[in-house]
Amino acid sequence: MKRKVFTAIILVLTLTLTAASFTACNNQPFYTTVSAVWKDYERFEYDVTVADSDEKGTFTAEISIIRSTDVEIGGIKLQKASGHYYESRLEIGDTVIREELLFGAINQSQNLTPVLSARSVTRNGVTTVTTVNYKDGVARFSDGGEDFTDVKLSTPYYDNSQIYILMRATGSANFTYKAMIPAEKQAVALKCAAGASVQVSCPYSETPVACYSMTVSRDEKLTGSPFTTFYASTAFTVDGKSVINALVKFVEGDVTYTLKNISLTK
Repeated sequence: MKRKVFTAIILVLTLTLTAASFTACNNQPFYTTVSAVWKDYERFEYDVTVADSDEKGTFTAEISIIRSTDVEIGGIKLQKASGHYYESRLEIGDTVIREELLFGAINQSQNLTPVLSARSVTRNGVTTVTTVNYKDGVARFSDGGEDFTDVKLSTPYYDNSQIYILMRATGSANFTYKAMIPAEKQAVALKCAAGASVQVSCPYSETPVACYSMTVSRDEKLTGSPFTTFYASTAFTVDGKSVINALVKFVEGDVTYTLKNISLTK
């Protein structure tokens, strides 16, 4: 069963997002109008379960707006960085997966442009780290050694770890896009489709809340089931502040993530 769980996790964290052909009502492509809907700091905590298994885990995701702050991602130091910093951590079984991302660089072609990302996987005490450094329309992949791979990008593009962030920021919409996949060292086409409104149980409501559902799948050879996400259609009030389009639940293959808590202070 552990083998099945780990395979699901790898599939889960392989699918991801970069860009889209969706055009908004004002005839502007989404990637030129998408913007942050989050506060200066938000932290989401989820319970993680696996179908047909007793194994359980936890997932946390933090996003913050930084201004002239020194950051270090995957061993790469950036001084006086500004933009949006995202960090997630999945712990399940003997596996810990951590992702970091700095995005929001000024770009004439698109909004929320990625700058630098890192993904570390620890199994049985052994850790591997992959970084992606974005500059001048090129993504440079490194697995921690001296070797690297450069991939030329075309607008729009986003990092693998941005998918749920962008789906939250855009709201319910249909679009296709290219995603940077570090494991494959290439950008691949993915498809995002809006689904029906669904009622989902949530700790911030005594009754199930209305959520807009979205599915993400690989546009070419799809392996496994599409990922399905559920975002709250109305804002939650947390500590007297509104949290917009909160990700209430998401399903990646056999793995289900259910919202447990939201914090707006570190």
